[in-house]
Amino acid sequence: MKNQYFGDVGDYGKYAMLRYLANDGIKIAVNWYLTPDDDSNDGKFTTYLEKGDMSSYDKPLFELLKEMVAKDERSIEAFEKADVIKDAVYYSETLSESKDQRKEWHQNGLKACADAELVFLDPDNGLTESKALKGSNKFCFPEEIADYYHEGQNVVYYCQKARRTYDQWEAAKGLMQKYLPDCKIVVITYHKGTQRSYIFVLHQEDYRRYATLMSQFCRKWFRIFTEETCGNGAIFGETTGEKFHVVNSEGVELTIEEMANGTVNLKSSDRPHEMMCISIDYFMDRLK
Repeated sequence: MKNQYFGDVGDYGKYAMLRYLANDGIKIAVNWYLTPDDDSNDGKFTTYLEKGDMSSYDKPLFELLKEMVAKDERSIEAFEKADVIKDAVYYSETLSESKDQRKEWHQNGLKACADAELVFLDPDNGLTESKALKGSNKFCFPEEIADYYHEGQNVVYYCQKARRTYDQWEAAKGLMQKYLPDCKIVVITYHKGTQRSYIFVLHQEDYRRYATLMSQFCRKWFRIFTEETCGNGAIFGETTGEKFHVVNSEGVELTIEEMANGTVNLKSSDRPHEMMCISIDYFMDRLK
Protein backbone atom coordinates (compact mmCIF):
# COMPACT_ATOMS: atom_id res chain seq x y z
CA MET A 1 0.00 0.00 0.00
CA LYS A 2 1.12 3.53 -0.77
CA ASN A 3 -0.60 6.70 0.36
CA GLN A 4 -0.84 7.76 -3.29
CA TYR A 5 -3.19 4.82 -3.92
CA PHE A 6 -5.69 5.97 -1.34
CA GLY A 7 -9.23 6.49 -2.55
CA ASP A 8 -8.83 5.01 -6.03
CA VAL A 9 -11.43 2.63 -7.45
CA GLY A 10 -9.61 -0.37 -5.98
CA ASP A 11 -9.78 1.07 -2.50
CA TYR A 12 -13.54 1.38 -2.69
CA GLY A 13 -13.97 -2.35 -3.17
CA LYS A 14 -11.29 -3.26 -0.66
CA TYR A 15 -12.69 -1.17 2.18
CA ALA A 16 -16.25 -2.24 1.38
CA MET A 17 -15.22 -5.89 1.73
CA LEU A 18 -13.55 -5.26 5.09
CA ARG A 19 -16.51 -3.22 6.32
CA TYR A 20 -18.87 -6.04 5.39
CA LEU A 21 -16.87 -8.52 7.45
CA ALA A 22 -16.48 -6.13 10.39
CA ASN A 23 -20.21 -5.44 10.43
CA ASP A 24 -20.76 -9.17 10.92
CA GLY A 25 -18.74 -8.99 14.13
CA ILE A 26 -15.31 -10.02 12.83
CA LYS A 27 -12.50 -8.15 14.55
CA ILE A 28 -10.13 -6.96 11.82
CA ALA A 29 -6.51 -5.83 11.88
CA VAL A 30 -5.05 -4.09 8.84
CA ASN A 31 -1.33 -4.40 8.18
CA TRP A 32 -0.86 -1.89 5.39
CA TYR A 33 2.54 -3.17 4.21
CA LEU A 34 3.09 0.55 3.72
CA THR A 35 5.77 1.56 1.19
CA PRO A 36 6.94 5.05 0.14
CA ASP A 37 5.11 6.87 -2.66
CA ASP A 38 6.75 6.91 -6.09
CA ASP A 39 6.44 8.83 -9.38
CA SER A 40 4.07 6.38 -11.07
CA ASN A 41 0.50 7.10 -12.12
CA ASP A 42 -0.81 4.34 -9.86
CA GLY A 43 -3.65 5.41 -7.62
CA LYS A 44 -4.98 8.17 -9.87
CA PHE A 45 -8.18 6.36 -10.87
CA THR A 46 -10.72 8.37 -8.87
CA THR A 47 -13.17 9.43 -11.61
CA TYR A 48 -15.62 6.80 -10.32
CA LEU A 49 -16.25 9.20 -7.42
CA GLU A 50 -17.43 11.88 -9.84
CA LYS A 51 -19.66 9.55 -11.87
CA GLY A 52 -21.39 8.14 -8.80
CA ASP A 53 -22.75 5.02 -10.54
CA MET A 54 -21.11 2.76 -7.94
CA SER A 55 -22.24 4.72 -4.91
CA SER A 56 -25.15 2.45 -4.01
CA TYR A 57 -22.97 -0.54 -3.07
CA ASP A 58 -21.74 1.18 0.10
CA LYS A 59 -23.12 4.72 0.20
CA PRO A 60 -21.46 5.90 3.46
CA LEU A 61 -18.06 4.64 2.32
CA PHE A 62 -18.46 6.15 -1.14
CA GLU A 63 -19.35 9.57 0.25
CA LEU A 64 -16.45 9.47 2.71
CA LEU A 65 -13.90 8.59 0.03
CA LYS A 66 -15.33 11.26 -2.26
CA GLU A 67 -14.95 13.89 0.45
CA MET A 68 -11.43 12.81 1.42
CA VAL A 69 -10.18 12.77 -2.19
CA ALA A 70 -11.79 16.17 -2.85
CA LYS A 71 -9.96 17.59 0.17
CA ASP A 72 -6.73 15.85 -0.89
CA GLU A 73 -6.73 13.86 2.36
CA ARG A 74 -5.27 10.85 0.61
CA SER A 75 -3.49 8.99 3.37
CA ILE A 76 -3.99 5.95 5.52
CA GLU A 77 -3.56 8.15 8.59
CA ALA A 78 -6.65 10.15 7.64
CA PHE A 79 -8.51 6.93 6.89
CA GLU A 80 -7.69 5.41 10.26
CA LYS A 81 -8.92 8.51 12.07
CA ALA A 82 -12.22 8.35 10.18
CA ASP A 83 -13.06 5.02 11.86
CA VAL A 84 -14.37 3.50 8.63
CA ILE A 85 -13.98 -0.18 9.55
CA LYS A 86 -15.79 -1.02 12.78
CA ASP A 87 -13.42 -1.67 15.71
CA ALA A 88 -10.44 -2.24 13.40
CA VAL A 89 -6.83 -1.92 14.50
CA TYR A 90 -4.01 -0.84 12.20
CA TYR A 91 -0.29 -1.39 11.74
CA SER A 92 1.17 1.50 9.76
CA GLU A 93 4.96 1.21 10.07
CA THR A 94 6.65 1.72 6.70
CA LEU A 95 8.29 -1.38 5.22
CA SER A 96 11.69 -0.89 3.55
CA GLU A 97 13.70 -3.33 1.40
CA SER A 98 16.13 -3.97 4.26
CA LYS A 99 16.05 -7.65 5.29
CA ASP A 100 17.15 -6.81 8.84
CA GLN A 101 14.52 -4.10 9.21
CA ARG A 102 11.86 -6.42 7.85
CA LYS A 103 12.31 -9.00 10.61
CA GLU A 104 11.73 -6.37 13.29
CA TRP A 105 8.92 -4.81 11.25
CA HIS A 106 7.16 -8.16 11.03
CA GLN A 107 7.47 -8.89 14.74
CA ASN A 108 6.01 -5.48 15.51
CA GLY A 109 3.17 -6.23 13.14
CA LEU A 110 2.36 -9.50 14.90
CA LYS A 111 2.10 -7.63 18.19
CA ALA A 112 0.00 -4.79 16.76
CA CYS A 113 -2.48 -7.20 15.17
CA ALA A 114 -2.60 -9.74 18.01
CA ASP A 115 -6.16 -9.03 19.14
CA ALA A 116 -7.79 -9.50 15.72
CA GLU A 117 -9.64 -12.52 14.40
CA LEU A 118 -8.83 -11.62 10.77
CA VAL A 119 -5.62 -9.92 9.64
CA PHE A 120 -5.67 -8.15 6.28
CA LEU A 121 -2.29 -7.78 4.55
CA ASP A 122 -2.15 -5.12 1.84
CA PRO A 123 1.15 -5.40 -0.07
CA ASP A 124 1.49 -3.46 -3.32
CA ASN A 125 1.65 -6.60 -5.48
CA GLY A 126 0.77 -9.71 -3.52
CA LEU A 127 2.59 -12.85 -2.35
CA THR A 128 6.04 -14.10 -3.35
CA GLU A 129 8.37 -16.86 -2.23
CA SER A 130 11.41 -14.95 -3.56
CA LYS A 131 12.91 -12.90 -0.76
CA ALA A 132 15.76 -11.78 -3.04
CA LEU A 133 13.32 -10.20 -5.48
CA LYS A 134 13.95 -6.53 -6.23
CA GLY A 135 11.23 -4.51 -4.59
CA SER A 136 10.50 -7.34 -2.16
CA ASN A 137 8.82 -4.85 0.19
CA LYS A 138 5.97 -4.73 -2.31
CA PHE A 139 5.12 -8.34 -1.45
CA CYS A 140 4.22 -10.40 1.58
CA PHE A 141 6.05 -13.67 2.28
CA PRO A 142 4.41 -17.05 2.97
CA GLU A 143 6.20 -17.31 6.32
CA GLU A 144 4.65 -14.02 7.43
CA ILE A 145 1.17 -15.25 6.64
CA ALA A 146 1.95 -18.53 8.40
CA ASP A 147 3.05 -16.68 11.55
CA TYR A 148 -0.35 -14.98 11.84
CA TYR A 149 -2.10 -18.26 11.09
CA HIS A 150 -0.16 -20.10 13.80
CA GLU A 151 -1.30 -17.44 16.26
CA GLY A 152 -4.81 -18.72 15.62
CA GLN A 153 -5.77 -15.90 13.27
CA ASN A 154 -7.27 -16.00 9.79
CA VAL A 155 -5.55 -13.99 7.08
CA VAL A 156 -6.67 -12.30 3.87
CA TYR A 157 -4.10 -10.76 1.55
CA TYR A 158 -4.23 -8.64 -1.58
CA CYS A 159 -2.78 -10.18 -4.73
CA GLN A 160 -2.56 -9.25 -8.40
CA LYS A 161 -2.94 -11.77 -11.17
CA ALA A 162 -0.54 -9.59 -13.20
CA ARG A 163 0.88 -11.43 -16.24
CA ARG A 164 0.46 -14.95 -14.90
CA THR A 165 -0.96 -17.57 -17.22
CA TYR A 166 -4.12 -19.42 -16.20
CA ASP A 167 -2.11 -22.33 -14.74
CA GLN A 168 0.28 -19.99 -12.94
CA TRP A 169 -2.60 -18.06 -11.42
CA GLU A 170 -4.33 -21.25 -10.27
CA ALA A 171 -1.10 -22.30 -8.53
CA ALA A 172 -0.60 -18.85 -7.02
CA LYS A 173 -4.05 -18.78 -5.45
CA GLY A 174 -3.42 -22.04 -3.60
CA LEU A 175 0.23 -21.37 -2.72
CA MET A 176 -0.35 -21.12 1.04
CA GLN A 177 -1.55 -24.72 1.17
CA LYS A 178 2.07 -25.66 0.51
CA TYR A 179 3.01 -24.01 3.81
CA LEU A 180 -0.24 -24.64 5.70
CA PRO A 181 -1.64 -27.97 4.42
CA ASP A 182 -4.62 -27.84 6.77
CA CYS A 183 -5.78 -24.34 5.77
CA LYS A 184 -8.79 -23.58 3.59
CA ILE A 185 -8.62 -21.02 0.79
CA VAL A 186 -11.32 -18.63 -0.38
CA VAL A 187 -10.69 -16.20 -3.26
CA ILE A 188 -12.75 -13.27 -4.49
CA THR A 189 -11.80 -10.90 -7.30
CA TYR A 190 -12.69 -7.24 -7.88
CA HIS A 191 -13.14 -6.22 -11.52
CA LYS A 192 -13.07 -2.43 -11.51
CA GLY A 193 -9.82 -0.91 -12.73
CA THR A 194 -7.09 -3.53 -12.79
CA GLN A 195 -7.90 -7.03 -11.55
CA ARG A 196 -7.54 -7.27 -7.78
CA SER A 197 -7.95 -10.49 -5.84
CA TYR A 198 -8.30 -11.13 -2.13
CA ILE A 199 -7.11 -14.53 -0.94
CA PHE A 200 -8.36 -15.79 2.42
CA VAL A 201 -6.25 -18.28 4.38
CA LEU A 202 -8.64 -19.79 6.88
CA HIS A 203 -8.72 -22.28 9.70
CA GLN A 204 -10.99 -25.17 8.84
CA GLU A 205 -13.44 -24.40 11.63
CA ASP A 206 -13.92 -20.86 10.26
CA TYR A 207 -14.16 -21.77 6.58
CA ARG A 208 -17.92 -22.14 6.24
CA ARG A 209 -18.68 -18.84 7.97
CA TYR A 210 -16.25 -16.86 5.82
CA ALA A 211 -17.23 -18.68 2.63
CA THR A 212 -20.87 -17.89 3.25
CA LEU A 213 -20.15 -14.24 4.05
CA MET A 214 -18.07 -13.78 0.91
CA SER A 215 -20.71 -15.53 -1.17
CA GLN A 216 -23.31 -13.09 0.15
CA PHE A 217 -20.98 -10.16 -0.42
CA CYS A 218 -20.32 -11.13 -4.03
CA ARG A 219 -24.04 -11.40 -4.69
CA LYS A 220 -24.47 -7.89 -3.32
CA TRP A 221 -21.67 -6.68 -5.61
CA PHE A 222 -22.95 -8.70 -8.59
CA ARG A 223 -20.41 -8.84 -11.46
CA ILE A 224 -18.10 -6.37 -9.69
CA PHE A 225 -16.85 -8.97 -7.22
CA THR A 226 -16.78 -12.62 -8.25
CA GLU A 227 -15.79 -15.83 -6.51
CA GLU A 228 -12.97 -17.97 -7.86
CA THR A 229 -11.86 -21.53 -7.54
CA CYS A 230 -8.66 -21.97 -5.53
CA GLY A 231 -5.55 -24.11 -5.90
CA ASN A 232 -7.16 -27.36 -4.78
CA GLY A 233 -10.28 -26.81 -6.86
CA ALA A 234 -12.44 -26.11 -3.81
CA ILE A 235 -15.36 -23.75 -4.10
CA PHE A 236 -17.73 -22.17 -1.63
CA GLY A 237 -19.80 -24.67 0.30
CA GLU A 238 -20.07 -28.38 -0.41
CA THR A 239 -21.53 -29.72 -3.65
CA THR A 240 -24.63 -31.91 -3.71
CA GLY A 241 -23.33 -33.59 -6.86
CA GLU A 242 -26.20 -32.21 -8.94
CA LYS A 243 -25.03 -30.33 -12.02
CA PHE A 244 -25.85 -29.86 -15.67
CA HIS A 245 -24.35 -28.11 -18.69
CA VAL A 246 -25.77 -25.83 -21.37
CA VAL A 247 -24.03 -24.51 -24.48
CA ASN A 248 -24.88 -21.26 -26.25
CA SER A 249 -24.76 -20.55 -29.99
CA GLU A 250 -21.12 -19.50 -29.76
CA GLY A 251 -20.05 -22.77 -28.18
CA VAL A 252 -19.54 -21.39 -24.67
CA GLU A 253 -20.49 -23.98 -22.07
CA LEU A 254 -22.14 -22.98 -18.80
CA THR A 255 -21.92 -25.43 -15.88
CA ILE A 256 -24.65 -25.06 -13.27
CA GLU A 257 -24.07 -26.85 -9.98
CA GLU A 258 -26.23 -27.05 -6.87
CA MET A 259 -24.49 -26.49 -3.51
CA ALA A 260 -25.44 -27.83 -0.11
CA ASN A 261 -25.71 -24.32 1.32
CA GLY A 262 -28.66 -23.58 -0.95
CA THR A 263 -26.81 -21.61 -3.61
CA VAL A 264 -26.12 -22.35 -7.27
CA ASN A 265 -22.63 -22.04 -8.75
CA LEU A 266 -22.24 -20.92 -12.35
CA LYS A 267 -19.02 -21.49 -14.30
CA SER A 268 -18.43 -20.47 -17.90
CA SER A 269 -15.93 -22.23 -20.16
CA ASP A 270 -14.65 -18.91 -21.51
CA ARG A 271 -13.79 -17.70 -17.97
CA PRO A 272 -12.71 -20.97 -16.30
CA HIS A 273 -10.97 -19.39 -13.31
CA GLU A 274 -14.08 -17.55 -12.11
CA MET A 275 -17.09 -18.86 -10.23
CA MET A 276 -20.37 -17.00 -9.76
CA CYS A 277 -22.52 -17.98 -6.79
CA ILE A 278 -26.22 -17.09 -6.87
CA SER A 279 -28.87 -17.83 -4.28
CA ILE A 280 -32.16 -19.53 -5.09
CA ASP A 281 -33.87 -16.42 -3.70
CA TYR A 282 -32.13 -14.37 -6.42
CA PHE A 283 -33.68 -16.55 -9.11
CA MET A 284 -37.10 -16.45 -7.47
CA ASP A 285 -37.00 -12.67 -7.20
CA ARG A 286 -36.36 -12.41 -10.95
CA LEU A 287 -39.36 -14.63 -11.70
CA LYS A 288 -41.79 -12.40 -9.82
